Amino acid sequence: MQETFDHFHRHVEALIGKRDYAAALACLTGGLSDHRTHHDALLWLGVLGLHAQRPALAQAALSERLLSEPKAQAVSLIARTLTGSAAHAYWQEAYRSEPTNTLTLTAYLTSLQHNAAGQGQPCKQSSQKRSQQRSQQQYQQLLKRHANPVADVQAAATLAPFFAHGLGLPCGGVWQHGNRLKGWYLAHADSAAPTFTLNAGNQRATVAPALTSQLAATPDLPAMRLYWLDSALKGMAEGTPLQVEANGTALLGSPLNWQPTAPPTLPASKRSSHRVVVLVPVYKGHAETIACLESVLASQAENTTPFRLVVVNDASPDSELVNALQQLAANGHIELHHQAYNQGFIGTVNNGLRQCAGSNVILLNADTLVHGNWVDRLHTAAYRHPNVASVTPLSNNGELMSLLAPCEPAAALTPAQLAQLDNAAAKANGHAGEQDVEIDTGCGFCLYLRSDALAEQGGLDPTLTRGYGEESDWCYRAHRHGRHHRGALDVVVAHQGGVSFGDEKRLRVKQNLAVLEQRYPHAEQRFNACLTTDPMQQGRYRLIRQWLRNQPLATFRPNGLTSVPLWPSVAQAERSLRAPSSDIALARSGQRQLTLCGSQPHAWRLAYRLPEQRTDLAADLHALGVTSAMPTTYALSHWLTATLPAMAQAPVTATLLANHALVTNHAPSTKHAPATANQAQANVVLPSHGALIAVAGQSESLQQPALAELANALAKQQQATYLLLLSPPGQMANALVSSGHVFSLPLATSRWKERVALCHAHLPLSAVLLLDTQPATLADAHWLTEQQPLPWLVPEHLATEATWLANPEGVIRLTSLLSLATRPRQPNARTAPSKASGIQA
Repeated sequence: MQETFDHFHRHVEALIGKRDYAAALACLTGGLSDHRTHHDALLWLGVLGLHAQRPALAQAALSERLLSEPKAQAVSLIARTLTGSAAHAYWQEAYRSEPTNTLTLTAYLTSLQHNAAGQGQPCKQSSQKRSQQRSQQQYQQLLKRHANPVADVQAAATLAPFFAHGLGLPCGGVWQHGNRLKGWYLAHADSAAPTFTLNAGNQRATVAPALTSQLAATPDLPAMRLYWLDSALKGMAEGTPLQVEANGTALLGSPLNWQPTAPPTLPASKRSSHRVVVLVPVYKGHAETIACLESVLASQAENTTPFRLVVVNDASPDSELVNALQQLAANGHIELHHQAYNQGFIGTVNNGLRQCAGSNVILLNADTLVHGNWVDRLHTAAYRHPNVASVTPLSNNGELMSLLAPCEPAAALTPAQLAQLDNAAAKANGHAGEQDVEIDTGCGFCLYLRSDALAEQGGLDPTLTRGYGEESDWCYRAHRHGRHHRGALDVVVAHQGGVSFGDEKRLRVKQNLAVLEQRYPHAEQRFNACLTTDPMQQGRYRLIRQWLRNQPLATFRPNGLTSVPLWPSVAQAERSLRAPSSDIALARSGQRQLTLCGSQPHAWRLAYRLPEQRTDLAADLHALGVTSAMPTTYALSHWLTATLPAMAQAPVTATLLANHALVTNHAPSTKHAPATANQAQANVVLPSHGALIAVAGQSESLQQPALAELANALAKQQQATYLLLLSPPGQMANALVSSGHVFSLPLATSRWKERVALCHAHLPLSAVLLLDTQPATLADAHWLTEQQPLPWLVPEHLATEATWLANPEGVIRLTSLLSLATRPRQPNARTAPSKASGIQA
């Protein structure tokens, strides 16, 4: 089998190399029809489209691929087919997907350079200036973020032109790598060779470069030399500030505070294990930090477990925050420790753990809120079972313990919302056997660490980078000691997330994950198993049901409608909840699963296996005042009848359509005003460089032979028009896919928010082809026009006044689907379409 795949790749690569694009296309079209090669064929079609200057082909094939894998390759290739802000958005997503990949980083830096130089799309002068300033700031921040660490000398040489352009010459960076000091220095080629000078207090040493690399001059930059520092430092005392210079130039990262190379040892408790310390490391976020501390202090009277509140200030640059902390300490409310220099999250936590030696520690982020007797409940959970290492509560943003679903963060909670959810959790999950479950790993936003586990394995690993993933490393070490971790289902802690590190988080996560994967080869498999089995689900659902029944109905149902819409997917249902007067929605989320989504007063969700849990569904709908469902497609109506025959159904109402913005108050565009079929056909012009047409229609509409005939006609005539199906093609998949002109792009149903948002705003669609006018289809079509002004192409038998009014960009009537294969083309010399390209009428 592997030989077959290798032959396929070698054959396609050879054909493209010989510029035999027709043969390559034929081979790849055949590959699309085989499920074994379909995924690879999509990528090769993208490569072919770039080589053959067929950007629409590349965009169509790669768009399907980018929604099926997290890698940056397909995103990067699409970026090469675009210009201006659209290209920049794709480069940005490629970097977000793989921030440790030097290629994606340099491409994103190049894009930021162009934007900073005003080489993006034309816009108003004031807007362009703001955009240039924003890009320049992002460029500088990105360079400093990647100046230390740099993977190796080759990566440093690749990034050297960007460092020279953004930081100026000379420049350099330095960092600690275990017990070694590493760094780089970049200077003009004719400058004197540097000596790296190390100053630690009264001690001074010099180190010669380990490697030197000559970089040739370019039209924008002079010839340069790159010098690499790699030196073992023995006997360096922990916490020693180390100033590193090269020929008098301080390197980024200097002064460097020398960190230990192993987790700190923490002594075992000689007293009772019931002592608890709440440890809060602090750096930035004045308002969030004070709110966090005030919530902890307010909870002291409600907890029978005594605890100390210890705050460690990691040399915060926020003087107002430091003053507020000192005032709290002066009043005896907190125990405050100041660090003379910034040690990062891991160093700060380890210093705090030393202050709390022998105690149980609740590691609490400064952007959290707590409520009630939360300490009592966490403490009880930690000692309810033997060999527990840590306990993590539920949260709106808590990785495995997130309330919506594992690893699906939700918006921050207000104190009142937290109180309601936490009270519901304590009541719903307070019974024996329901308070907690075993989870794979804890989450550091609020992590109860048992004193005996801390004594057994010490603190956090200081060799990890900047404070993301360090709690996972601690938890995996605990696994090796025969311990396990619990998720407390009877406690909710609010977590905002990302206050200290912001946009830097994903880079640091990726850097640390690479280390963790090497240390714990089976950790990812265990984590994914926990995601799949989701042992937290029943506890979440008990909590939500208790919460729903504890408050007035108007809190959740401000619109008071007794019939709730049923959508084909959770993504469509939750998108419908953005409408101001929409509050709940149903979604088919599996062959025999239904999901109930709500938006008031914040996002919530319940799922049901059918027909086994039909009683729970009926009870929940009754509690919410719902008497019937409104299926938004014919297929959903049939499915509901077969699955839940007792559930009443109602037709989709005009009120629902208006609520979901399917019908707008815009006056219809005169350029797309209804005309005779012949006039409409004569006025439609497709861009010569190719057209991407989104196809909105339900599964039964995709089965019509006319669509397959259109796909085959496009292929036969070698038209550069490609159809992107927003719904799965079902039984007609092979007939459509084998044409090489039809690709799957489930934007409307995908839960991949970042990629969906990217394509929604920047994929250069030309129009939306409607195959039916079912409410879900109209919703999808209308959603696509939110970001891009797209006309609707509608077969004549569907082009009613209702569909015409539904789209402010207008409706173009088609005599038949086949008429799309015979459209005249707009002369256009461009080889890459821009966002503005589209069908003209």
